Amino acid sequence: MKRTIIILAMLLPILTMAQAGKITINGLIQSDTTIGGKIYLNYYDYENNIQRKDSCVLKHNQYHFEVATPDGALRCVMTWGRRRMIPDTVKKQYTVGWAEAGKVTSFKHTIDFKNESVTGSDVQTDLEKIQKEHSLRKRAPDAINEAYIRQHPSSWLSYLLLDQDVRGKVISPEKAFELYQVFGADLKKYRLVSKLGERVDLNGKTAVGSMAIEFTLNDVNDKPVSVSSFRGKYVLVDFWASWCGPCRAETPYVAKAWDKYKDKGFDVLSVSFDYPGQKKAWMEAIKSDHMVWTQVSDLKGMKSEVAVMYNLATIPANFLLDPSGKIIARNLRGPEVERKLAEVIK
Repeated sequence: MKRTIIILAMLLPILTMAQAGKITINGLIQSDTTIGGKIYLNYYDYENNIQRKDSCVLKHNQYHFEVATPDGALRCVMTWGRRRMIPDTVKKQYTVGWAEAGKVTSFKHTIDFKNESVTGSDVQTDLEKIQKEHSLRKRAPDAINEAYIRQHPSSWLSYLLLDQDVRGKVISPEKAFELYQVFGADLKKYRLVSKLGERVDLNGKTAVGSMAIEFTLNDVNDKPVSVSSFRGKYVLVDFWASWCGPCRAETPYVAKAWDKYKDKGFDVLSVSFDYPGQKKAWMEAIKSDHMVWTQVSDLKGMKSEVAVMYNLATIPANFLLDPSGKIIARNLRGPEVERKLAEVIK
């Protein structure tokens, strides 16, 4: 009985440190000599949207950190100082690992951050396995990620993988929505995960097969123009800006498609995300790029309500609508606009 009590007493500090909502890190620098000084923990605080740094004085070549977090895991970067790299020699001076909330994560490495290992975190262990599978290239990365998500619906890594694929636009909005539904309730309770759900939901509302979201903006003559006013025609809703080089590089392709199909039931509605004070630049770009079709803008840049409605973080972007207002294609590039129109307009 006494032995049991002693063992429980020894385990209690570890169990306490590993409570949910707290990242616990135990580190060891493998060296035959005693290392002095400080080691730094760098991580991103998503709650307050800032980079944070904590420090710890080495004791017997060991270090210990505890960080409160509302998230399921933190990407931790251990360094000797403020920089991750020594610019002159490009010598690696850091180690990276995912520490999981509610668990004790152990970092082990030499003084020059070689022979490193991170244990105790399922997120880190599984991530290393996935990275290895990616490197073998036996399956497409998105297929590997999807398989993991379906097999681990409550893993923080599932959130990281889906978030990565959504941001990188490597999967369709429909697939993103489908995979988010796989997540368990215990994963969806996290703020970052629920925010991903909001983005996925918005993307789903502008997925192929969905009805285009209605909006009204003023044209160059300050007259209101609505998306629904183009009903009865195929219309390309094209998002661009005078300051966006890649957008303007697409304009000749849009112009060619418009010129070829304008008398066959096709039109273009260009929506500019130019900013306040840029109306002159907007007008000059329209003229110099020979954009003779309908142009609208609220001159609020990427803060436009329309950008929020369509969940647009970057441009160029476009949506091809059929005569009923349904989205039949999105983000067509170069000659893809003309090719798609050739399919649907006989």
